[in-house]
Formats: sequence, C-alpha cells, structure tokens
Amino acid sequence: MFRTTQDSDGHQQSPIMLLSPYSAILGTNRVPSSEAERHKIRHHISVLERHLAIIDENTSQMIDSSNSLFYEREMCRQNLEAHKMLLSPARRMPVEIIRRIFLECLPDGEVNKPEPSTRSAPLLVSAICSGWRQVAIATPHLWNSIYLCFDDMLRSNSRAHVTNGIIKRLNYWQPAKRDATLDMQMMRLWISRADTVPVAIRLEYSIGSHNTTIPPTPEMVIDVLSGVRISNLIVGIRLTVKNCIDLLSSCSQIIHCSFTRVTLNPYMQTIHREPPPISLPCLQSLWLWTDCDIGPLFDSLRLPHLTILSVEYVNRLLNDSWPQSEFASLISRSSCLLQKLRLHQISMSHEVLIACLSCVASITELSIKDGAKCLNDIVLAAMTYRPHEGIPLIPRLEVIRFRGFAYSDQALVVMIESRWRHSMVFTPATSQVSCLKTARVVMHTKGGDPWKNLQKFHKEGLDTLGLDVDVIPS
Repeated sequence: MFRTTQDSDGHQQSPIMLLSPYSAILGTNRVPSSEAERHKIRHHISVLERHLAIIDENTSQMIDSSNSLFYEREMCRQNLEAHKMLLSPARRMPVEIIRRIFLECLPDGEVNKPEPSTRSAPLLVSAICSGWRQVAIATPHLWNSIYLCFDDMLRSNSRAHVTNGIIKRLNYWQPAKRDATLDMQMMRLWISRADTVPVAIRLEYSIGSHNTTIPPTPEMVIDVLSGVRISNLIVGIRLTVKNCIDLLSSCSQIIHCSFTRVTLNPYMQTIHREPPPISLPCLQSLWLWTDCDIGPLFDSLRLPHLTILSVEYVNRLLNDSWPQSEFASLISRSSCLLQKLRLHQISMSHEVLIACLSCVASITELSIKDGAKCLNDIVLAAMTYRPHEGIPLIPRLEVIRFRGFAYSDQALVVMIESRWRHSMVFTPATSQVSCLKTARVVMHTKGGDPWKNLQKFHKEGLDTLGLDVDVIPS
C-alpha cells in the first residue's frame, strides 16, 4: 500500500510504499483460495495502479528527475506485477489441462525419443515450479519412455554433471563421476515414475576404438528392469542367450523386442531350461542380431501372437548354423500366425530354407539377403505358382525382398510372374494364393528378357521400387 505526502508548498509528492498485506505470498506458487481473497487482491492492484500513475505524473512535472524517483517507480511497478501474478490464469489452470500440455511437450515416438535432458520434457516441465513439478511427477505417461546411449562421442565423462543434474531433477542426489552405475540409477528412478504404465526402453552402445565408456553389465540391466512393465525393449549392449532369456522372463507384457548384440557366452555354459518355456502372450515382433547359436533362445520361448521375426547373423563364420529344429518347434509350440520373416546373412542349405518356409505358410512378407547358398532356383521353383500342381510354398506371400547370388534371373522372374498374374486364372486354388504386390529384388544382368518382363510387371502395377533394381554384374 502507498501513502501520498505533500511538500511545504502543498505540492503532491510521490507515494511512499507501505508493506503489502500479501507480501508473504508474493513470488510463491500459492493460488488464492477464494473469490473473496481474489477480490481483495484486485482492489490492492487498483490502488497500486493509481499510485503508479501519481509517480508518473510527478516525474513528468519535474524538470530534473532524481534517481530516487525512478527507483521508487521501478519498485512500484515490480510490486504491481507481483500482485498481478497472483491472479494469473495459469495458477488456476485445472490439473488435467496442465497434464495434457506436459504430454504435448514430449518428443514424438516412443523408443526414438532423445536422451533425457534438462532442456526438454519431462525434466524441463518438472522444473517450472513446485506445483507443476508435482503434476509432472504424478503423470506416469511423461516417464514411459527412456533412451540411453553409452558412447564417449555422445556422452563424455566431461558431461558427468549433466547426468548428475538429471538425477537431481529426479529428486535424487548422489554426486558421482558419470558411469554406467549412475545411468542405471537414473533409469531406475525414471521408470519408477511411470508407475504401472507400460514403458519403452532403449539402451545403445556404440562399438569403436573411440568409445572407452564401460556399458552396464547384463546383470545390471536385468536387475533394473526386473518387475518393470515393459512394452518396447531395444537392448544394444552385449547379451548372451541366457541373458536374453533371463530378461524376457521378467517382461510378460512386452510387445516389441530387439536384441542387437546376442553373443557367445564367454564361459560356454550349457543352458538347461525345464519346461514349460517362457510364455510372452503380447509379443508381436522379435528382432535378433547375433553371432552365436540362438537355438536355445527359440527353445525357451512360447510366442502365440508373434507376427514379425527378424534374424541377422553378424558373423559370417556361422555357416549352416540355422537352428531349424528349434525354429520349427517354436512355431509349432506357439501356434502363431507369422506375417513377416526376415533372414539376413544366414547361410543355410536350400533344403533347410524350404523346411523353414514350410513352417510359416502364413507369412505375407519375406526378406532374404546375402544368403549365398540357400536362395537358389530350387527354392524359387517351390515358390512358383502352377495351378495344376496345387498350392506353392508360402501361398500368402505379397512382399518379397531378395538379395542373393545363387538364383538365376529367369527363375526369379518366372516366380514373380506366377504370383503376380495368378489372379487372372480362376481355380479353387486361386483363393488360397495371394497376389504379389511388391518385389524388391537384385538381378544379375540388365536389359535381357527377365529384366524387360520385370519392367512390364511394373507398368501393370507391381511395386518394384520404380524399377530402381540393383544390378549385380555377371
């Protein structure tokens, strides 16, 4: 409150600022509790505005304005703004709207979100004020995704203060040099905020001479994720088959899973698993990059709703090591209707490939790349639709992505033509064989009859990537 004085000549002087009855709540996050209190604050604001006008009038009448008068004006203006803040609409915003705004601040996607940062949601919005922080903490969907990359190029030790700062923002403070243990502590606290909401987790580790960061051990990861309701999981650190089994055993609600570095057990321990295998009723896609035998992993799982399976060998010494028996058992045991099968850099015999594809007649999309032996003319002949011979191999096939060196262009195009034009022939078998829609293939020569036929199919509507087909010189 202000009080106006007069000088000895009767001129009005600038107001003298008195203590505000609301000084205790100025600059705080308190919201006026009643309309009566808000009415009193509005009245006080009107008083401040009148006295600010008096100061401005006195200033305009003075030829030589003093610094003290400008100081009084600034103090009055700040006091006025502080009181107006008490009536800010943001303070009366319903929690539901605040929560919705916070959720809209999140990056798009789930497992593709950037690493946790104090400059982006959810950490940024939880640092605005104590009231909004409590809203953020109590909003599980703000914390249902986390991505950590253990890479010196991205997160050097000089950035240890960043991780420490994040943990401090998460209401947990333990000063320490940044390492995998600290990151695991942060992740544990982060996903605890998600409560019962399914969480998407992505852990990456870049391999290279530049990277001296020690990633978390599999045991650390398993310990942190134990009991967490995980929907999406991408693990890019080295895991043995047993580690994968142990991790999946605690992820009963998982929907999508990728293990990008499944490797040999350094102690060559034999995996003994008693039945029944782990049942993952929600798992829809499983992606594996491996340099070891994954048969024990197949033997340990039951995946009734699996629709996508991708296996890529990263060690070319794994010749003829496809675990066909275990794969067939997995498909039979799961009774799943697999839709997409991706087999990359897997050298198996064509007999094994035919046996493999015979187990998954339901697939609509098949990708085989860098299979030097398995994808040959015999396999393509088995996939070729001939009405008088009955149903071909994988009859529901609609999309193919082939890159290999053992098949001929002629056999490839004959198979494509039979699956592309079969709908023109009406037989009882026609309804059981799907029409091919997409063919992304590698051919050995360009310009011959097979190439021209493929161009013709493209003009008829077959998707061949705009005829941008890779050509391998013969």
